[in-house]
Amino acid sequence: MKKKQPPMFVADDVPKETPFAPQAAAFDFSRMLSVKDMQRSDIEIALRFAAELGQASRIGGKWRDGAKTTQQLDLLSGRVLANLFFEPSTRTSSSFATAMLRMGGSYLNLNATTSSAKKGESLSDTIKVMSEYADVLVVRHPDVDVFGALDDIRYPGIPILNAGNGSDEHPTQALLDLLCIQSELGHIDGLTITLAGDLKHGRTVHSLSYVLSRFDNIKLYLVSPPELRLPTEWLGRLLVNNPTMQIIESNSYQKVLGKTDVLYMTRIQQERFDSAEAYEAVKGSFELTAADLKGSRALVMHPLPRVNEIRSDVDVMPNARYFEQVGYGVVMRMALLGLALGAKPSQNAKGLVSFGQ
Repeated sequence: MKKKQPPMFVADDVPKETPFAPQAAAFDFSRMLSVKDMQRSDIEIALRFAAELGQASRIGGKWRDGAKTTQQLDLLSGRVLANLFFEPSTRTSSSFATAMLRMGGSYLNLNATTSSAKKGESLSDTIKVMSEYADVLVVRHPDVDVFGALDDIRYPGIPILNAGNGSDEHPTQALLDLLCIQSELGHIDGLTITLAGDLKHGRTVHSLSYVLSRFDNIKLYLVSPPELRLPTEWLGRLLVNNPTMQIIESNSYQKVLGKTDVLYMTRIQQERFDSAEAYEAVKGSFELTAADLKGSRALVMHPLPRVNEIRSDVDVMPNARYFEQVGYGVVMRMALLGLALGAKPSQNAKGLVSFGQ
């Protein structure tokens, strides 16, 4: 007998031998390369510190002051961030730059199209050179194995954060998404979350689904065309982390909108397809409209950029949060830069953020 659709994955579907068992060691925020080593306690450290910074600076998300009376924090005064982006970026590179400025530091950007990489310089040499200029590196690269390759020649002796390695992971995006969800809904445990779009190539959903598996009573709907399902290895990782997590596949977000607390839309990633024909076959699979959301309580999120998967009429809906999501990104990256450079979240008697060294 065929399984009823949508199928639910259970722990028995996971290979008995798996390299993705949870790690016991505390997470090293100075090597923010993957979410796979993060425990719930590590995630909560980042969420708590980000909330403290948001409250102290009045920057981003629910803490943004309408009068724009933001408070400059000088916690990273004298520190320099180097953005090394070998793939296009608007939000992530600008978010990190803004976060560093808001923390009192400065930044420099490597333009991959005009850098010595065009002359044949290796990535490892570029990173070694840039580490002489900066105190922390943020790297985006199209190679999914880029950080493993760098590990073979040893990382520079300064913090390095992953801003996206091909179609694999986007750790800092996952944490800012959690900050948005927790800040807007008040909690993460017990939520029903729908991830829709390109789940095969979407590094944002890979990392987000993984950190969600660290929380309790999460129900996850995975909505995509059959060709763009979440890869089996990621499903296995989720269920090793949390065997009781409910994971249900569907081909329609409309079918689950009434059941979901968060609808996380993603674009179909044209640049990851092997052929134009393969992309054309699925590019218009989803298009969320304001009419779809009538009567829905679902918080609508999107890592951006959007193409045609969310119509502009959704922008004015009360549950649209994808632009506010960008603001939460600045606050979370302020926290991650601080943690990478040795900050220990604490509060003094006035409730302002301080560093515990």
